[in-house]
Amino acid sequence: MISAKPNKFLKNIKFCPTFFTKYSLKNMDKISISVDTELEKVDVLKKAYEQYQDAFFTDPHRLAMAATIADADQCRRLIDNGAASIDKDALHYAALNKKHGKELAKLLVNRGLSVDGVDSEGDKPIHRAIRAGNLEVADTLLQMDNEAKEGEKLNLLQMCVQENNLEWIQKVCEYDEDLILEEDRQGRSILHLAAVNCSRDTFQWLTEAGADPYAVSGDTGATVLHEACRNLLHGRKLVVYLDALRVNIHATDRMGLTPLHYALREENLDAASELIDSGADLRVRYNGSNLLLFCVRENKLSSARLVHQHDPNQIGGVDESGQNALQIAARFADVRMFQWLTNNAVKLSIKKGHFREIAVSPFLHKGRTRLNSFTKHTKLKWILKIS
Repeated sequence: MISAKPNKFLKNIKFCPTFFTKYSLKNMDKISISVDTELEKVDVLKKAYEQYQDAFFTDPHRLAMAATIADADQCRRLIDNGAASIDKDALHYAALNKKHGKELAKLLVNRGLSVDGVDSEGDKPIHRAIRAGNLEVADTLLQMDNEAKEGEKLNLLQMCVQENNLEWIQKVCEYDEDLILEEDRQGRSILHLAAVNCSRDTFQWLTEAGADPYAVSGDTGATVLHEACRNLLHGRKLVVYLDALRVNIHATDRMGLTPLHYALREENLDAASELIDSGADLRVRYNGSNLLLFCVRENKLSSARLVHQHDPNQIGGVDESGQNALQIAARFADVRMFQWLTNNAVKLSIKKGHFREIAVSPFLHKGRTRLNSFTKHTKLKWILKIS
């Protein structure tokens, strides 16, 4: 509709480029339309395009505007006949073009625009496409992104799960319901990905939509519960949900690690505590090490403290080669872990000459400190004097 109030159009359509703000179109400041969705914005642009074509094709941001409503040939002519440079947001606008978006996306990417480019609001073109329900274009953008990258290749649903966006997930499942059954290249199901990235509500929706909560990863042998223990924000609630579904809390992956090992390695104490309360076995061993020695080797102090709280006797254990917690800490842990262990040294029954057999790594490993670096600490000097 036409209104006498100037510039309201500009306030309502935040995403429009300086095509509007520089008043390139006569009488554009008289238009007043309230829009709520991406598709309504496209309708507004179409009306503007139909009424002011001459001015449209002389504006410096004409390519971004054309990408929303024109076809690939028209945009190609704009690029070839006068567009000094491609507007960096043109691909974001092409993502809204339901009829020609796929061809436009390929054209603009071939002309140098990035599929990963972000706009002023932090959105990528694929985010715009999904939000507008333009899922064929979103799928095309994702395929081009996969082709440009080595390693992980995701389908559209897997990408939305990684974004933890339930609204997008629901749209994509409606677009292609079979995607929920696909695994990624590592043999992980959609719930393996959701367990790491998503909230309980999103995870439950996927489960009720047909995803398998008992799935096992083809590559690692990890269950969905293993992966849920890596989720620092929502892991505890996911453990509760999966335990209610009777997912095996004692299951081991191909390395012999249980979900409790995963939680302790991530220092996901909420998830670890929930597993322990649900009956997870504290006596489980990995490569001959009890849980506390596992935490020492992984240099996870808060996890070691949690295990010690539930089973103080584990601090006196040894691994399959006969090394105790201090010896393992000397090779793999940092000063904080070593100091915590020395405070409990009485439980280790340290004997004279004990440290002579410690094998000290000659290099720093992932920032962990060598034993010979510890001697500057007073408490550790006292311990080492008994050797």
